[in-house]
Amino acid sequence: MNSASPVAPVTASLDDPFYYLANFRFVLGWVRERHDDLLDVGERRFIADFHGLPRASQALLVRMVMRKGDHFRTTKLVYAEIDDSSVALDALIDASWVDADPLLSLEELFRQLRLAELRRILGEEIASAGLSKSAGKAALYQSLSRRLDAPRRLADWGETSLLQGERVIRLAAMATCDRLRLMFFGNLRQDWSEFVLAELGLQRFERVAFSLASRAFSTRDEVDAYLSLHRLRERLEEGECPEALHAQVPAVPEGNAWLGERRARLLYRLGQAAERGGRQALALQAYAEADSSEDGGGGHVEARIRRLRLLERLGEHERAFGLASVMAARKATLDEQTPDERESQALERLLPRLRRRLGLAAEVPQASPPPERWDLCLKRSAGKERCRSAWSRPSAIIWVLRRHRYTMWRMR
Repeated sequence: MNSASPVAPVTASLDDPFYYLANFRFVLGWVRERHDDLLDVGERRFIADFHGLPRASQALLVRMVMRKGDHFRTTKLVYAEIDDSSVALDALIDASWVDADPLLSLEELFRQLRLAELRRILGEEIASAGLSKSAGKAALYQSLSRRLDAPRRLADWGETSLLQGERVIRLAAMATCDRLRLMFFGNLRQDWSEFVLAELGLQRFERVAFSLASRAFSTRDEVDAYLSLHRLRERLEEGECPEALHAQVPAVPEGNAWLGERRARLLYRLGQAAERGGRQALALQAYAEADSSEDGGGGHVEARIRRLRLLERLGEHERAFGLASVMAARKATLDEQTPDERESQALERLLPRLRRRLGLAAEVPQASPPPERWDLCLKRSAGKERCRSAWSRPSAIIWVLRRHRYTMWRMR
């Protein structure tokens, strides 16, 4: 977590029922002060308009931001410290930060409604599909998802009178809040619970001076690239087709090695998914792009190794041997800078195997350099010295020392 000025507390006391609102306001002020040049007009307006809302509406918005997902049933938005959630919600709807009647996919509908409600609302669809009235939620979804793939508004799904006016709303400001959270924490791994953990003393962060050079992002393009890479990874984990995702992988601004590493990790995962799906050409392309150079130097080590193994499995031995040879030639230089045992071990296995398959002579192993030797001189008695030779191994040194102590004990 980024540090604040030493004179102001970073986290609000948990004794305050609106502690989460105080923390959110702190984040808004911190981002506006230190990242104003990375905000657009809409984000600056969001920060300004947020402070103009009634406190109850501010609190309700933050409550939704802190929860999982962006769709909520209105009956689930009841909190003791917020007097009238419906009035607070109306102000958020008027500000266009909450969609009062969003389109709902079948998956979202099943996520929000209970089984009895689904059976009532989707009664006609269930009957048309020939499903039993006692079918469970999973069975209903599996069958209906093949027939109902277009999103609809809640009232368009069927008879909703049993909900007694209850609505399913969508938080439209979530993307803006995620961007602000990213600029504050420098990542999306941390969330709003960090403030609570810090207040409870379960997490502690050192206070450090914060300058412009300390910022995780120096341009808006870097923030956009991070968010794009993050969303693509989420979609990949949800099972989307790697071809479509690969086409959307953004370039990262030059000079940002950190974002370059994130992009390489995403490309490596895309390559793995493509390889598992039998799309070898796409896998090779993704692995090559995950590596920073075509000649085998730098880049994502695992992607480089997977690329070699896939080429070998596809029978492209000459291409694999050429790439592996370049990697081996540069390995000594690379090892001095960034040693990586994984690459060394992979090359030790791959190169001899590729040589055999190409009918090339086996590489003559280089002779090992002679071991370093040094002499350890220990005083045996006054005026006399006893010298023993020892190899530069800790076990040999320990043996010499123990033998010396034993000899001195016998001489007493």
